Amino acid sequence: MNYYIIFYKKGILFLNKIILAIIFMSQIQAIEIVDSYLKQGEVRKALNRIYFLAKDKRNFTCTKFRLNCIRPNDIVKKIIQVREKSLYKKEKEVIDNFFVQQEIQNNIFITSYLHFLDFNYSESEYQLNKILIDYPLNLYALKQKLAILNITGDFNRTKYILQKLVEIEPENPMSYFQLISLYLYQKDKKFAKSMFEITKKKFPHHNQLQLYKSRIDEMNSFWTTIFGTD
Repeated sequence: MNYYIIFYKKGILFLNKIILAIIFMSQIQAIEIVDSYLKQGEVRKALNRIYFLAKDKRNFTCTKFRLNCIRPNDIVKKIIQVREKSLYKKEKEVIDNFFVQQEIQNNIFITSYLHFLDFNYSESEYQLNKILIDYPLNLYALKQKLAILNITGDFNRTKYILQKLVEIEPENPMSYFQLISLYLYQKDKKFAKSMFEITKKKFPHHNQLQLYKSRIDEMNSFWTTIFGTD
C-alpha cells in the first residue's frame, strides 16, 4: 500500500511540473500567438489575448531566473498593430480605450511605461520603485528606471543600477560598457580601468574593446599632461 502512495505522490509532483512548464511556455509564446491571430485576420482574438496578458502583472515579472517574459512595450506595440489591422469602428473604439480599462490600469508595469511614454518621468519612476520593492531583480523595472535616470542626468543612481544589471545579466556586455562610459564621464580613471579589465576578461573578442581602450588611453594621457605620471 505504501508503494502505491509513493507512486501516487510522485505522479502528482510530475504532473504539477508539466502544468508549470505548459504555463511557462504559454507565457513565452504568448506574443507569437497574438501574431498568428493577426496573420489570420482574427483581430478580436488577438485583442482578447493581449487583454489577458496585459491585465496580469505576473506575466511581466522578468528576473535573472526568468528572462523570457513580456514587457509593457510588447503590449503597446501589439495594440498598435491590432489597431492597424482592425476594419470595424466598434473594434477601433475598444482598442482606443484599451489602456483606460480598470484591470489594465491596475497593472503597474503597464501604467509605469505609459507614464514614461507621456514624459511623466517622476510618476513613472515612482511606480517603478514600487515594482522594485516586490521584485528587486526585475529587469524591466531596472532598465526602465535606468532610461529615466539617463534622461534626467542622475548618474550617481545610474551607476547603482548598472552594477545591479551586471550581476543579474553577467553575459550581457552592454551594462559593462555603459559602466565604463559612466566612469569615463565622471573622470574616474581608476574605476574605468578596473571595469575595462573586467570587461576585457569577460568578453575578450568584443568589437567595442578597442574603442574603450582608446578612450581610457586618452584620459590617461590627459591626466599625465596635467599632473605628471602616476
